[in-house]
Amino acid sequence: MDTAKTNTLQQVNEAIREVDKARRDPAVSGPDEDILEETAVSLREIQDNIMAKSEQALVDALTTDAAGLNALIDRINKASDKLDKISASLAKLNNALVSLSGVVTAALKAGL
Repeated sequence: MDTAKTNTLQQVNEAIREVDKARRDPAVSGPDEDILEETAVSLREIQDNIMAKSEQALVDALTTDAAGLNALIDRINKASDKLDKISASLAKLNNALVSLSGVVTAALKAGL
């Protein structure tokens, strides 16, 4: 489970770097800036959840985080072609969140 958490945190950190890079891009403005700001905040909350939550609380948080991330991905896809790379990165991260949730759930069921 620790390996899964570490790998997921690495993906979160990668997504944060990509979003922060896009936020510094002078070509990004208006609604794109707003959605990137919201995405940056969400990613940092996901990061905090993975690091700080106990197992059952982590499963609950990951479920909520994955749903929120899906909503952001949909908004980004509708908002701008400029943010396609961000959307792809978030989709990859979303898969990792779902996978980590499964690992933690299996560990809970096994009594680990």
